[in-house]
Amino acid sequence: MREGGAAQVLAADDGHLLQQCRVDTYIASGPGGQHRNRTYSAVRLTHLPTGVTVTGEERRSQHENKSKALGRLRMALALQLRSAHFTLHESVLEIFSAAVPVRVNARNPLYPQVCAAVLDALFASRGSLSTAAQLLNLSTGQLVKIVGRDGDLFTAANRLRDHFGLKHIKKTS
Repeated sequence: MREGGAAQVLAADDGHLLQQCRVDTYIASGPGGQHRNRTYSAVRLTHLPTGVTVTGEERRSQHENKSKALGRLRMALALQLRSAHFTLHESVLEIFSAAVPVRVNARNPLYPQVCAAVLDALFASRGSLSTAAQLLNLSTGQLVKIVGRDGDLFTAANRLRDHFGLKHIKKTS
């Protein structure tokens, strides 16, 4: 769990985020036909400030693989970078407004920022679900539902609670 917060990094556009990365291309192995095994279409991104590394190699197009890897990098940073000084970044303020329940699909470009906000609120509240929910303008039940919808977010939230010596969040059906 790296401290420093992900909000600023995640709010950056793809070009700026790529400037912070080492980009390696390589020949991917496995199924996909002759073209996949003969071209440098696979992409590995290493975020230099944090050392977080992700890959994209399921497509024959290097451009598509770079785009997939950027999405994975955003999510990996959201799950790993924490800020003890919680503030909702302006990009997700509307999502956490009290008037509307939080409904963000994993394909939404803001999804990694929402996950980072949830984990930052948990970190700032020392793992307390009720305090984190208040910081996010949610009920505790809403927060548990958000966390329970994504396996990686659920694991990261429970890792945070472990860090503070608290019991794991239970999956809701």
